[in-house]
Amino acid sequence: DTAILWFKHDLRTDDHPGLLSASKFRSLVPIYVFDHRILSRFSDEMLELVLFALQDLKKSLRDRGSDLMIRFGNAENVIQKLATE
Repeated sequence: DTAILWFKHDLRTDDHPGLLSASKFRSLVPIYVFDHRILSRFSDEMLELVLFALQDLKKSLRDRGSDLMIRFGNAENVIQKLATE
């Protein structure tokens, strides 16, 4: 069993409800999708904060033996495609 965990707004690992739920599965695929529908609403400053948060998230996941997959596109389509792989 594999869980796909879509990090959308909550880019932390401590007490993350989805991460706790995903721990029931044998493997985990954490993903963040740069979706143009969401990015278009970000200021430059907000995008910079997201990039820093993603770096921290990636490091935190690596420390836990995982890694963060980062993709670009329509989030629902990207995740659906990932689920069929």
